[in-house]
Amino acid sequence: MNQLEKREYYEEDEIDIYELVDIIIKRKILVLAIFIICSLLGLGAAFFVRSLKQDTLALKFNINYAKLKNNYFFAKSGLNFTKINVDNILITNKYVDEFFKLEKLNELYLEKIKEGNRNDYSKSKFLNDILKVSFNRDTNSYTVSVTMKKDQELQKDILNKYITIIESLINIQVDDEIENRYTFVESENRISREKLNKIENHIKEILEKEKNNLNKDTNIKEFIEYTNPILSVEREKVTSLYNQSSEMLIGLNGLKRDDEVKNIITLDSSIYEIETKSKAKMILAVGILLGIVLGIMSAFIAEFIDNYKKRTISLIKK
Repeated sequence: MNQLEKREYYEEDEIDIYELVDIIIKRKILVLAIFIICSLLGLGAAFFVRSLKQDTLALKFNINYAKLKNNYFFAKSGLNFTKINVDNILITNKYVDEFFKLEKLNELYLEKIKEGNRNDYSKSKFLNDILKVSFNRDTNSYTVSVTMKKDQELQKDILNKYITIIESLINIQVDDEIENRYTFVESENRISREKLNKIENHIKEILEKEKNNLNKDTNIKEFIEYTNPILSVEREKVTSLYNQSSEMLIGLNGLKRDDEVKNIITLDSSIYEIETKSKAKMILAVGILLGIVLGIMSAFIAEFIDNYKKRTISLIKK
């Protein structure tokens, strides 16, 4: 291709671009109309999506079991505290009912049933749809979150209610486990004390019978071990059980008086909002872009149809 051909080629290309621009300008009303329609549709869709947007409020907390284990009385008590299963809260009716004592939440639930005509939509299912609990192993903490259409007052009430239920559950469980353990250990202590008294009385009887063979230098313990080894072993075993249960009772009595031992819930954060990306802006941008593309395409199509009609009429006349 020589220089002259190249220049003609560029000129033809330039003319084509000008023609395209002329077509767009010529059909500017059509282009503008389609652009406005698509933009308005995109704007409407964006507002609709935004109206459906749900907000999430969350709260981080920790169940500090180490506080129990480090307690002096807890260590003496021999108590093994059963860890709370937080997942049971949202499926246990008595705890679920506690949430629905919040009037706004109950009204929202009734509206959901009415709107969807869903009589099988249980309170537990509804609560599980809006309230989520997750555990972070790295920080050893829980995050409880509530997701719903913006009603921060209700969301805060639900989060606070959850913490209140957890605290109540721990208090009840600690009291129950202390009481159950105390009943068992007290029984063991009483039985071992009675056995020990019988053994001591038996030893006194033996010593009374053998008093002629004893003197002030006689080691009573060694004497009993030698003459009654089974009795000696039984005495040591029962004494150990009695001392051990006595120590446990001291620990359990201390736990009964120590209310702080139940305060093992610590809040790792205040209530905060989790930002979620809205699709509204993206939908609006797509609407505007689509309006531009469809507007330009419509201009070219309209121009093509007009030219085709003119060409057809011209051919007919010939």
